[in-house]
Amino acid sequence: MLSNLQCRLYRSGCRLEPSKNKIVFYVKDTGIGISEENQQVIFDRFRKIDESSSHVYRGAGLGLSIASHLVSMMGGEIRVESKLGDGATFYFTLR
Repeated sequence: MLSNLQCRLYRSGCRLEPSKNKIVFYVKDTGIGISEENQQVIFDRFRKIDESSSHVYRGAGLGLSIASHLVSMMGGEIRVESKLGDGATFYFTLR
């Protein structure tokens, strides 16, 4: 339900890096942020940062895992930059 969304898309875009033969895409949100120790865990299947059943955030924990596999299959990489309380920026590259 849209009324339950806790973060908003802040900005997105892409840039071409011809010298490296790749395109870099990014998506920035205004969510709760992700601690450093959880930044790799979120790309694992069925993993969420807060796994308690009482939390508002829904989903199976598959979205970022699927995105990671698709980007990898196309020869790219995916990563996140984030701090708790400061949203997150996800980057992925395609070659």
